[in-house]
Amino acid sequence: MYKVMVVEDEPPIARYLIRLLEQLGRDFQVVAAGNNGQEGLELFWENRPDIVITDVRMPGMNGLKMIEKIKEAGLKTQFLIISDYQDFEYARDGLRLGVHNYLIKPVTAPQLEENLEELRRILEEERKKDGRQILRDILKGNTDTDEAEHLSKRTSRWQLILIQQGCVMNPQMKYLLRAEEAADLCQWEPERFLSAPEHVAAWMSQEDRNVTVCLWDAGGGLFKEEMILPGSQDATGTIVTSEVFGSLKKASDLYAECNKALYYGTVIGRLRFIGCGRPQPVQPSPAAFGEWEQNVAQAVKLNHFELLKQELLSLFADMERMDIPQYTLENVLQRLFFLLSEKRMITIEQEQEGLAEIICFSKTMEDVLGGVLSLIMTGWDMGEEQTKNRKKGQQMMETIDEHIRRNLNEVFSLQDLSDSFYLSKTYICRLFRDYKGMSFKDYIIGIKMDKARELLGKGESVKQVSEYLGYMDPFYFSKVFKKREGVSPSEYIRKTGGIL
Repeated sequence: MYKVMVVEDEPPIARYLIRLLEQLGRDFQVVAAGNNGQEGLELFWENRPDIVITDVRMPGMNGLKMIEKIKEAGLKTQFLIISDYQDFEYARDGLRLGVHNYLIKPVTAPQLEENLEELRRILEEERKKDGRQILRDILKGNTDTDEAEHLSKRTSRWQLILIQQGCVMNPQMKYLLRAEEAADLCQWEPERFLSAPEHVAAWMSQEDRNVTVCLWDAGGGLFKEEMILPGSQDATGTIVTSEVFGSLKKASDLYAECNKALYYGTVIGRLRFIGCGRPQPVQPSPAAFGEWEQNVAQAVKLNHFELLKQELLSLFADMERMDIPQYTLENVLQRLFFLLSEKRMITIEQEQEGLAEIICFSKTMEDVLGGVLSLIMTGWDMGEEQTKNRKKGQQMMETIDEHIRRNLNEVFSLQDLSDSFYLSKTYICRLFRDYKGMSFKDYIIGIKMDKARELLGKGESVKQVSEYLGYMDPFYFSKVFKKREGVSPSEYIRKTGGIL
C-alpha cells in the first residue's frame, strides 16, 4: 500500500482526484488532502505520504515551494504536479526538483493511472534498496540508525531466514571461479517463493555467496515450511531459520549461527529446511563409506578405468543414500584425487578449478558423478581409455566451436550450449579450459571482438557491429571492446582509417 496526499486549492478538482485514486484499487490510499502549500507541508509531516499530487499555483505557499522544503529532508517521496497552464518555467523548476511529471488539467483517469504505475515501480525499487541497506547495517551490528529504530517499533519478534539456491559458495569456489562463469546462479526473491512476502521486513541478496537473507517479522506468526510456494519445491538448496529474537542487536550473532548451519547442512540435489540452534543429525565422515579408498587405490594401481568407474558408482550411491552434506562431499573428492595423483596430467590448480566447477554447476549427485568422471577422463592418464576420450573431447570442442562461429550474433551462455548439445555445463567448461586454454566467457568475448575489429575496419558503424554481434546496447559493446582492445570502437575506427 502506498500513501498518497493531494494538495489542491479547488475543492471540486481535489474531490475528482481523490475519487480517481480510490477507483485505482488497493495499491494507493489517500491519507490527506490540503488546500495550499503551507497546509500541505503540515499534513506531509503528520502523514509521511509516499506520493504527493499537487497543484502549482495556490494562495500562500505554492506547490513548488512546498516540494522544495520537503526535498530538503532528503526523503524518497515522489511528486506529481498538475496545473491549469503549460508553464515552461514551472515545468523546468519542477524537473530541477526531481518531480516525476507535469500534467495539465483536466487530468484523465488513464493519465493518472499510467503515472501512478510508474511511480509505484520507482517506489518498489527504492524500498528494496532501502531494505537491503537496513539489513546490511543490522547484520554488521549497527542498530543505531533511524531505520533500525523504526523496525524495532514495528514488532518485538523477529527471525532471520537464509535461503541458498544450489551449492554453498565457499571461499575457495569464489576464488577459483570467475564471476561470469557462476552467472547462472541466482537468488530467490521473497515475492517469488513465499506465500506471505508481506512478513519480510527487509531482505538482501549476496550474489557472491548465492544466498538471500530475509528479516522476518514474526509478530504475525513464525516462518514455516508450508510458506514455501509449490513451484519452489522443484528447486534445490537450503533454507535456514534462526530462533525467534526480540532485539535486533541479536541479529548479527544469530546470522553467524545461521551461516554455520547453512554450510554444514547443505546437501546437493536436496531442498532442506534447517532450524538454527536445533540439534542436527551427526553426519558421517568420509571414512564411513567402507573400503572405497582401498578399492580406488587398487584400480589406479591396475590402471583399470572401468574398475575405478564401478567403485565411484558404488561410492556415490552410498553418499546419496546417506544425504552427505556438501562439505563432506568436497572432502571425499579431495581425497579421491589425492589417490589418483600418480596419474595426474593436469596441474593442481586445474584440478581445483575443475572440482569447483563440478560443485558449482551440479544440481544433483548424478551431475557431480558425471563431472568427476569427465575430469578424470580428460585430465588423467588412464592409458588407452584416456586417448579415446581426449579424441572424443577434441571432436566435441570443434563441433561447439563451429556452432559458435556460425551464430556470432547470438548472446551465448553456458546454459545455451548445454541445451543445444545435451552436455553438462561442467563438461563444457572443462572443454574450453582443456582445448582452448581459457574460460568459456573469455573465448566468446575473444572471437566476438575479433569479428568486431574486422567489421569496424570494413566501415561498419558501431551500432551495426554491436547489433550483429548480439549486443543490444551499443554502450555495453563499446565498454567490452575498450576493455579488451585498449581503445573504444570509435577510436579504433579513426586509428584504422575507417568511417565513423
